[in-house]
Amino acid sequence: KYMASRSKSLLNLPAAIDMPTIVINMSKSQRDVYESFSYLNMEVIKKKNEESHAGLVKELTNSFQTLQMAVDNPEIIKSSKAMETIKNLDIDKRFIDNFLNAVNKFNYQKDFNKISALEKITDYECGELGNKVIIFYFHPATLDELKKVYPTAYTISSEDDKADRIPKIEEFKFIISKIFSY
Repeated sequence: KYMASRSKSLLNLPAAIDMPTIVINMSKSQRDVYESFSYLNMEVIKKKNEESHAGLVKELTNSFQTLQMAVDNPEIIKSSKAMETIKNLDIDKRFIDNFLNAVNKFNYQKDFNKISALEKITDYECGELGNKVIIFYFHPATLDELKKVYPTAYTISSEDDKADRIPKIEEFKFIISKIFSY
């Protein structure tokens, strides 16, 4: 038998800091992506339910991760396996076309309101207060977009070669320990 144990105490990280939730409204373009994908997703779920009788709630629940990707970075879903599957389903193609049109009009740097909010936060925290910030991301494509905004940022990614990634993580832990030791 094998057993793995993960303990926060082994990571030597500072105590968690509660941060307030900041609500960011979607831009019109992002809202168009979200709405067109929601309509498309409901058509896909109805079609799958007709074929498998798995139940609408189960299919809807299983679609949340894909919906999250569509909202956070529409380019991800456009080129995903899920989209290829959707294109081959026997559903009204207007739903697919509406979604693809919305995605093609979407410009991540201009239409993703979280970017401008993040820039304001980092300008204030780093520029005015002289603090350091850590920005976490969900998908490697999002990191690519963040690198355009912060080209000199120190990054650690699962895309990094493992031989490079481990030393970066250790260096990051050292940097964090120095920041929180003051």
